[in-house]
Amino acid sequence: MNKPLNLLKESASFQELQRAVRESMRRERSACPPVELTGVHGSAHAFLLTALAATLPNDAVTLCVLPSQTEARRVYHDLFAFEAERVAFFPLLPDILGEHPADSHKSLRAERIEALDAIRRGGIVVTSIHALALRIPPTEQMLQNTFSIEVGKEYEF
Repeated sequence: MNKPLNLLKESASFQELQRAVRESMRRERSACPPVELTGVHGSAHAFLLTALAATLPNDAVTLCVLPSQTEARRVYHDLFAFEAERVAFFPLLPDILGEHPADSHKSLRAERIEALDAIRRGGIVVTSIHALALRIPPTEQMLQNTFSIEVGKEYEF
C-alpha cells in the first residue's frame, strides 16, 4: 500500500493539489474551502482522499459529501480499506417521521455519534447531502453528555 501512496505523493499533480489545499487553509485560517475532485473513478477517489488527508494535521477534519446515501456508503467502505482508524460514516436516518421503532436504527444512530466524534478529534467523515440536512444536537450538549470508559476501571451510574 505504501508504494502506490508514495508514487502518488511524488507526482506533480498531487503536489499541486496539496499546495492548493494548504494555501486555502492558510488564507482561510485553517478552514479549507470545498475542494471538488473530478476525473477520478472507482476506488481512486478513496485513495486520493486518503493520501490528501494524510498530508493535513492530525486534528484536521476532511468532510466528504456525496450526492446519495448509496454512493457515500461505497466511498466510506473504500476509505475504510485505506484508513480504518480515521474514517467515519454519517448516515441518513430513514425513519425521520417515526414510522419504525427507534430500536431498529440503533446502529445508524451509533454511526452518527461516531462521525460527530471524528469531527471533534480529526479524521475523514463521509456522508450524503441528505444526511447533512438532518438536525443534530448542539456541540455543547454532545460534549456535556460524553464520557470515556476504560477497561479495568469501575464506574458509578
